[in-house]
Parts: sequence; structure tokens; C-alpha cells
Amino acid sequence: MSKLPHSRLFHGPSKTIVISGPEIQVLDSQSGSVLRSTVNLDNTLRESVTKSGPIRCVSVDNEFAHIVSVGDDKKMKVWETEGLKLLSERELPKKPTDVQFTKDGQTILTSDKFGDIFSYPLHPVLETSEASADRLKFVSHDNPSGGKLILGHTSLLTSFLLTEDEKYIITSDRDEHIRVSWYPQGYNIESYCLGHKKFVCALHIPPKSPSVLISGGGDPVLKVWNWYTGKFLRDIRILEHVEPYIKVKVPKGKKSRWDNEDGDGDSPESGQKHAKRGKKWKGKAKANETGKSEEPETDEVIGVAGQEDVEMTSADKVADEKAQPELETVLAVSKIATVGTSSTSTSDGPASIIFSATGATALFLCPYPSRDGPDTRQSAAEVNITACDLERPILDFIVTEDDSERGALLLVLLDGEWGVSQGEQSVSTKMVRTLRCRNDEFIMSDEEDRSSLVASLNSASVLPSNPAQLTSLELYAALSSLPKNTLTERDPMDRPDPDTLIDDGGNKTGGKQLAKMRTRRALAAALSPETKERGGKKPKTDS
Repeated sequence: MSKLPHSRLFHGPSKTIVISGPEIQVLDSQSGSVLRSTVNLDNTLRESVTKSGPIRCVSVDNEFAHIVSVGDDKKMKVWETEGLKLLSERELPKKPTDVQFTKDGQTILTSDKFGDIFSYPLHPVLETSEASADRLKFVSHDNPSGGKLILGHTSLLTSFLLTEDEKYIITSDRDEHIRVSWYPQGYNIESYCLGHKKFVCALHIPPKSPSVLISGGGDPVLKVWNWYTGKFLRDIRILEHVEPYIKVKVPKGKKSRWDNEDGDGDSPESGQKHAKRGKKWKGKAKANETGKSEEPETDEVIGVAGQEDVEMTSADKVADEKAQPELETVLAVSKIATVGTSSTSTSDGPASIIFSATGATALFLCPYPSRDGPDTRQSAAEVNITACDLERPILDFIVTEDDSERGALLLVLLDGEWGVSQGEQSVSTKMVRTLRCRNDEFIMSDEEDRSSLVASLNSASVLPSNPAQLTSLELYAALSSLPKNTLTERDPMDRPDPDTLIDDGGNKTGGKQLAKMRTRRALAAALSPETKERGGKKPKTDS
């Protein structure tokens, strides 16, 4: 039977929170035993969990007292870790891209695909009608749960973080922008970090260098900034090192079902209806053109590995090549972290940068650049990047320990079901692996793999699944949703003259477009000076 991979992990001294599809489990960090699980909730809550679909955004407060999660239904749920009690459920206005607690755990921040960041109190507060009316003056759409608008972008927000003192909020979007704004007065912009040429989806401030920001996304480099001034410091070239390990490919120009930016009508049920309806319409369109129906297209991200080779005739191969969409490799840095303390006398920053990429089977490590280096781009040859291939796509990683002598200890979440063909028995693959990072090198540790917590994450906390549930996870949707569509056959603004559109019968076509164009031309002619001189009609004026 298939198994649900772990998508997120939060590790604390006494409790560890693990997310698997729609499920939340609370484990004892020492023994690894499962303390609480949404699988064991009563019927009413259990139905709510299953209807919400896979958890898309989740966070845990610093005290590990509360969990906030959002699924496909846009319902933000706040859970009490002790007993896994559901405290509140609030509807978000648009599909979220990230959710975080503030340091005191009393405020929840959410970013969404409409480009906004809202704040919510930990516990819902009844809002007066006057306060609601005043709040609606400043938002472009209604917020059913009374969230306070912090700031807004004109593009899909991909990531955000608060600075250590929580005086500033740093946001990134799909249009290559990084903005530094005051918090909570997000309308005051402190600086921009501009220079990315593709989407930005990973931000990190090293705890040991709080004035520095490291960013990454679709560009072939990681960028290092002084975020307060917006000053660019240096590039770290990564593409050549990462690309060989990106094993999940996607069809060119195809978007995932989750990429519905307006966020309307996107509950699991309505989303499935829309997807099916879209396929049905595509099928009808093809039937009208060819006189026969064809198989509907799918919106799933396609991985190229794990498919069986079958013997085909040359004609079958040609037909299969035509049916298969063209696949491409997309770089999307998914997470950045820093570990260690630099041993150089010229820098008091971290020793190493660790990062992962969506759909890549390796974790990557490079030295943290010296502050005293020149403010110029570093070539790939100047940066020593180490890759540790774990043979399965990496979904997440966390640093659980950072010891000056033993190095940093990492827990890495893997997609253990990746590459398993339909009908084939699932192979025994670990969902979680441990790594040590010391002196700019990765060290595999079988002993730590056998620890009680890791053993439980690979056995007792692994939940059964089926192929349909695995498909609904859309673990690699970012590879399709974040890149802009650069494959348009023509410039949409380069419109042909409707008068030149001739059908097979020699008749002019253009429909409404032709009629609108003729109206504009007639109006322009009526208002032109030449028309006035010839005694043409003049527009009416108030006198």
C-alpha cells in the first residue's frame, strides 16, 4: 500500500509536529511515540479534516503551544497542541501562500495569491460594524474573518519573514521583487532589494548576521543583500550544481490546479468540479474542430522517473511522442538556512549556507561568503558547492542541532513514494534521513538514523494512502505555478487588423472585434480636425 510522505516538520525540545497530507501528528521528541493525531479525532472533527484537503500552509508558535494550518478550503484552523484540540476556524479571503506566528504567538500573519498580507489575533475577536466598515475602506476585497491588512503587492506573494526585532517585514513575489516594509505599518516602505530576473520564493536572514538577507528562487544564483539599505552584496552561482539533481520535470507552459490566483471557488469539491469541467470543455472544443472527441488534458505535474519501459512499434513510438507534452527542468529554490560559526577572523557570521530546490534529490551546501570580499558577482568556479544526493526528492529539511564541535544535525524529509509506478508495490524507502554538516561537508550517520524519533518518523507516524490522495498533494506544484508563461506564440498586444481576417470563403471575419474596431475608427474620424473643417458632426458640449 502507498504511504503519505511527510511534507513539513517542526522540532522542539519536548514535542515534534509532523504534517502528512491533511493529517497533523504530535510526537514525543525523545521517545518518538505518537502523542496525538488528527487520525484519531471524533467523527465531526475528522470529517472537517478530510474535507479540508492537504495542508498547504502550516506554522507552530515558539512555545509549541499552538498550530495554525490551512488546507484547500481556505479555512485557517488554530489547534491547541496539547490534546490537538481545534480552537477556531476562520475563512481566508484568498488562497494562502504562507502562514506564520509572531514571536509572542498572539498574532498570525498570512500571505495570499492576491498579493496581500493580513494579520489575525490568535483567538477570534467579535468585530463591531463600525470597525468592519472602517477596515473595508482600505482593502480591495472583503475579508470574511476580519483580518487586518498589513500590506499588498500587485503580484502573487511567494514568501515573507519578520526581522528579529519584528520592526520590519520582508516580502517577495513572483515578479522578482523583494520589499522591506515597516511592521505593522506596512504602508511605510524602507527599501527594495531589486536584481532578481525571475520569481523569488525563498528568503533567509542568518541569525548570526541579522543585517544580511539571502534570497533565491528561479534565478541561477542565490543573492546576498544588506536588506535595510537594499544594497546588493554578491551572487552565489548555483545552477550548474543543482540542475543535475532536479529529477521532477514539468510540461512546458502548463499550470497546476492550485495555481488559481484569485482564490475564488477553490474548495476541494469546487476545485475538482472546475478541473473536470475545464477538461470537459477542452474535449468539446477538440471535438468541434476534429469531429471526434479526444482524451482530456490533465493538470498534474509530471515526473519523468519511475515510468516503466515497454516494447513499442515505431508507429506507436511516433504517436506516443506526439501525445507526450514537452518537459522542462525548472529551478526553484525552496528553502535556505545557515549553520555553524565562521572560523575566519574577518567575519562573525555563519559558516555555511544550506539550501534545497523543489524536485531535486540532493541537499546543497556552500561556504558563507566573507563580508570583506568585493561587492561583485562570484563565478561558479569561485564557490565550492557540495551536494548530498538522497535519491528521492527532498520536501523539507530542518536544523535540529548546531554544535561547534560535532556540527549541525539536519532532519531531511523525502518523498518516499516518488517514482513508484501504478500497480507496483511500494518499495521500502525512508521518509526521513539525518545528515551532519561540519566543515563545509555533509556526513551521513546511520547511528542517528536509528534514533527513536527518526525511527518513529519512518514507521509509526507513516500513514497509509492511495494513488488518488498522493496525486492531490501536488508536492511539486511550484514548478508549474511560479514561472511565468514565456511560451506565448505571439505578443498579445500585437493584434492583426480585423479587416485583413479572411475566412476560407473569402468573407471578412472578426465578429465583435471587427465591430469595435470600426466604431473606434469612425469616432476618431468624427473628432479629427479634418472632419471639422469639412463640416462634419461635432461632439455635443455643455453650454
